Amino acid sequence: MPKLSDDQFADLEKEFTLGPAEHGWEDQRWTLARIGVLSAW
Repeated sequence: MPKLSDDQFADLEKEFTLGPAEHGWEDQRWTLARIGVLSAW
């Protein structure tokens, strides 16, 4: 069973599209740690 609802997944996908720099990281690499931080909200 998925841990995210369809709405939560869509919101997360939008945030990924913005890119890591938009979320405060200095480069444009998505790492597993960064994804974990972003998906924890």
